[in-house]
Amino acid sequence: MRVALTGTPGTGKSTVAPLMAEELDLEVVELSRHAREFAAEYDEERGSTEVDVDEMGDWAAGLGDVVFDGHVSHHLDVDHVVVLRCHPDTLMERLRDRGYGESKVQENASSEALDLVVAEAIHRHEEVYEVDTTDRSPEDVAEDVVEAVRGGLVNASMDGITVDWSSWLESST
Repeated sequence: MRVALTGTPGTGKSTVAPLMAEELDLEVVELSRHAREFAAEYDEERGSTEVDVDEMGDWAAGLGDVVFDGHVSHHLDVDHVVVLRCHPDTLMERLRDRGYGESKVQENASSEALDLVVAEAIHRHEEVYEVDTTDRSPEDVAEDVVEAVRGGLVNASMDGITVDWSSWLESST
């Protein structure tokens, strides 16, 4: 089984991945540790490295049963996609605590409110599940992720996006 645990930076992927992987008896592959190997270019304006997801996908195809932990993991060929979501205000706090610059904080909060990762995932995969991490323990989130992988949660690609932060966009302008 191959699982993409994806979402905007700061939603809890790296905290939840080992917990859910243990329950599913899978290894965790932290894509951020391999990003430099697949760097396409550095975007100076945004302060981020663009990853060649096709090249990363070719590499990932050779791996067995794993959880891919990373905000680009939904671009890989996997059996299950779970998108972790977080309210933009909480996400902003988490990213500031990590030392992100204000423009990066705003960019990621807006991306979360606009459902960008979930929309990309739905475009590529038939089954995509969302799990809200806002004000929840990692253990509770991991339990929901396991349930999603086992088919017990609402499928966002068939039932519509289930987590909606769009009202935040109106209140933040």
